[in-house]
This record gives sequence, structure tokens and C-alpha cells, in this order.
Amino acid sequence: MVMNRLKSPVEAVVEFIIEKQAFLRGLYKVQGIVDKKSASTLLANVLVSSMDDNSIQLVATDYDVVLYGTYPVQIIEPGKIAISGRSIFEVVKSLPNLPIQIRSLPSNWIELSCGRAQFKLPGIPPVDFPSVMSDDADIATFQVKKSVIESMIDKTAFSVSNDETRLALNGVLLKVQPNSDTSLTLSMVSTDGHRLSLTSSVVTDSGYSGQGSEAIIHKKGVFELKRMFEGDDEHTNIGFYRRNIVFKNDNDTMFIRQIEESFPDYEKAIPAQCQVSLVLGRQEFVDAIRRVATLMSLKSNIVRVMIHDHQLSLLSNNPDAGEGVDVLDVDYQGPSLSVGFNYRYLLDVLGVLNDSNIRFEITDHFSPGVIRGEADDSSLFVIMPMRI
Repeated sequence: MVMNRLKSPVEAVVEFIIEKQAFLRGLYKVQGIVDKKSASTLLANVLVSSMDDNSIQLVATDYDVVLYGTYPVQIIEPGKIAISGRSIFEVVKSLPNLPIQIRSLPSNWIELSCGRAQFKLPGIPPVDFPSVMSDDADIATFQVKKSVIESMIDKTAFSVSNDETRLALNGVLLKVQPNSDTSLTLSMVSTDGHRLSLTSSVVTDSGYSGQGSEAIIHKKGVFELKRMFEGDDEHTNIGFYRRNIVFKNDNDTMFIRQIEESFPDYEKAIPAQCQVSLVLGRQEFVDAIRRVATLMSLKSNIVRVMIHDHQLSLLSNNPDAGEGVDVLDVDYQGPSLSVGFNYRYLLDVLGVLNDSNIRFEITDHFSPGVIRGEADDSSLFVIMPMRI
């Protein structure tokens, strides 16, 4: 069924009908990629192309990430349009849950109709859309559950550096290591120089047949992957192609630019052994840190961790607001130890662990602390001490 149109002196070049929810889902996935700061830039636009099988393909890029998505439509006139991803998303989000009809108009405008609502939106010539690599390249991939990748991202994304002068730290190191059986070990590592996150997972039945590989995934892609994973597929397919890491699932394909730098030798930052190892209730530790942090100022994030016979004390001191202390019982006997840590770093780590109990390892006030789950040793977190 073709809906009523606004009058136009020139016949449409591109025209299709699409279900609102399918279109909204595709536009939602590109919102983190399109440039929202200026609608006039080429990167603020989404390229919409009709395909041969009664579907359209949405493409968005910021040069670090390219996302392709394919969605079923009724093609009336094939072709391409390019339009502001932000503008059309806001319009589609506001529409009733009815089919949407889109057609192109002269001067790169488009007309959008849904029920009685009609809009005209400006676009750009499709030929001006940035050139991106094709998504139909023959890429060897292996299969991993989305939930595994999402969990690994949660445990590493927060410690990625935002310092643009240290490019190697502006992403997450992804390592793929085949094992002696048919499984492989997948690892992710991130660090900002003040803390380090490492998590691994053994993957079976992945179909991986290559050699050991590693690449630094740009932080923009790391954050966009979780949005891309919103779909019915249980698995994602991962591959390496022309200095990109590729993810495929739910009729979407994402190319993420590799950071072509050498990742630091992170294993040197992980203490081989710590003198003190404590087991704490994770939530109890979180609550105690938050209590003493209520007096912290924006200038000081240091909490002092004091360990002595059967107790762990947390102390905060703000000359303008006062001081606070909280005490937890621990199974420890030995010399007293006092170390300063950034309390936000501690909370970041404790927030991504699922264990009810955690293991907190310390050597002295000069050495980094190590946190890991008591029952799950697949992840560990290193936090550098701060001068008190």
C-alpha cells in the first residue's frame, strides 16, 4: 500500500516503505557513530542504499568505526540517499507504530510519511558520503557468544586511557590464542597507566583455524559494540581484515580500526606475588568505600587502606570537610600496612566483578594492589598506589 504524498514537481529517485521498529532499531545503532556536534559535516549522515533482495542497507562511519545494517523493506524505486542520522532518528522515534514511506526529492531532500504525519528533511548527495570498505569482503571469522564479549568489555573499557598522546592506550588489546585442543583463549587488556584490567575466556566450538593474533581495538568501537549486540543472535562472528577488527551479527557488520601502535608489555605491571592476600565481601567493601568517600573533594580521591590484626580500615581526610573512617573485619595477622589508592578506581573494579567475595592483594605502600574474584580467576585488576 502506497501512502499519500506531498506534491513534488519531480518524480522520486528513491522510494521505499519500512516498518517503524526495524528502521528505528537501525538508526539507534548508528547514533554513537554519527557526528552529533555539527549536522553539516559528512560524518553526521547515514547512507541508505536499496539492495536487490527487498532490503535497505544503512551505513555510518566516523573513520574509526564503520557500521553496516541490513533491514527488510518494500522497494518502490531503488537508489541511495544520505541524510542526517540524528535528525531522522528523532523524527522516526516520535512517529506512531505504522509503516514509514520514504522517497527522495530534488536537491537531496527526502520526504517521510507515516500515517498522517509528513516531514521533509535535508540530505547530502550520496556520492559525497565518505568512502568506506565493502562489507561483502571474504573475511575468515570465528564465533563467540555475545555475552562473553560483553562481559569482557565491561571489565576493560573503564580503564582505557583518554590521553590522545598515548595512542596505544586509547583502546583495548584483543588477543586470540589457539589452545592445544580445539578451543582458543580470548583475552582483553586495557590500561591508562594508573590501573590495568585483564580478563580472559576459553572459547570452544569457535571454528577458529588461524594462528595467534592480537590487535588494539579503538575505544570508540569498544563502546559501540554493546549497542550493536542488541539483537536476537546469540553469537557474534569476529575476524581480522585490512587493519580492522570485524564483528558480524544480527544482519549487522562493524569494522573497527586497529590502533597501529605497540601495546605496552602489560605483564610486567602485574605483581608476580603479593605479601598480603585478603578475602573481603565485595558489597561490604563497596559500601565502606562509599561511606568514607562522602567527604572527598574533587581535588582529592585518595582513600587510605590500613591493614592490621584482623581489621582493614578505610580513612579519608578533607581539610575543608573533615575526616572519616570505616572498619571491616578480615582474616589477617601480621605487620601493619598502610597504602593510598584512588577510591574511584577501587569502585570501578568492584563494580564489574560478580563474585560475592573478592581477593585483595597488597605488598607495600610502593607496590600496586591486585583485585580479583575469589572464585573466578579469569580476571584481575591492578591499581597503582598513591602517595599519602
